[in-house]
Amino acid sequence: MANLIQSLNRTVHVSNSGIDVERRFYIEPYSYHPEVLKALMGSVTAVKKEWKRVPPARDPWIPNCYCSEAMVTLADVDAMTSSPGLDEDGDNDTLLKRLENVREAPADGSVGAFVHAHYRPLITAWQSDSASDVHPEFDWMDYQSTPGVRQMPWPEGLYVFHSGLSAQVPDTVGFPFTVPVATLTVRRMLLPEIPWDKIDAAAGCVNNKTFPPDNSNVSARIPSCPARTLKFENAQVTNQIDTEGNRWYEVTYTFTRINHYERHLISIIGDDNPGPVTWNHIFLRPSCFGWKGATGWYECFKGEAVPIWNGPFGIDRPGMALQHGRLHSECDFMLLFTP
Repeated sequence: MANLIQSLNRTVHVSNSGIDVERRFYIEPYSYHPEVLKALMGSVTAVKKEWKRVPPARDPWIPNCYCSEAMVTLADVDAMTSSPGLDEDGDNDTLLKRLENVREAPADGSVGAFVHAHYRPLITAWQSDSASDVHPEFDWMDYQSTPGVRQMPWPEGLYVFHSGLSAQVPDTVGFPFTVPVATLTVRRMLLPEIPWDKIDAAAGCVNNKTFPPDNSNVSARIPSCPARTLKFENAQVTNQIDTEGNRWYEVTYTFTRINHYERHLISIIGDDNPGPVTWNHIFLRPSCFGWKGATGWYECFKGEAVPIWNGPFGIDRPGMALQHGRLHSECDFMLLFTP
């Protein structure tokens, strides 16, 4: 018999917390339900590194809502009695095999099934009307920002005025110095494989340029992070399996963003200019042989001390460390969101 799917009912529930659309279908035969569920929930196909993402079913009335949950029930529970028996010969070994291998289902034509599908809004940072087989909107899902702080030790060089005179603030009354940071998460879904090479290459790195790029498809919904102000922490991987047993993955990226602008910012070569504090900066008052510099934000670098002489008790030459690059490695984070 030909496959049948009919729409039975539609319920739209709208509240301050979101939208939930429930659609109810009738299908025949019952054996048709795995195919229907796959079409509702979406799937991924991949052959030799070429992959195609089939998104979940879209609601015809509210097109920003996609199917996120589905359930199948028999139209008549008594109809299952028409399915073949599982213990006809009474042999335990045979019974176990039948319990594992026989697909119990009512006879075709006796009854179908009800499908209950829930559609919810697609919360994505991607903005584009262009069509694509990889559907990049599913690479920028559920952007979230959680505020926090970054703590640093109380530095020297902090003063107060009293009776027209300045007095240094002692360490005994100091408390950790803080700057605002935020934890950013972005979820990718319907992935045929885990991009371990890109995750491993970016772990612990900071952005080498503004992220996301200006005028990109996500720049309107994700805050602009100047170079070196965003650090990639790592990725959380969730395994998923569709109704046909095909495996796909969800990957959630976690970043930490520093959001602090300073009028006096000392660069890696000693220039003093205004700009955003980066993950390579530290707030301190530097000193060398009794000389003390201004209190402020200084950019750190990996270095090597230059000895005055190479005897058994070497003495480092003050102010002459060799530079071996910035504190954190850098990369382009947009590569984390590509196929």
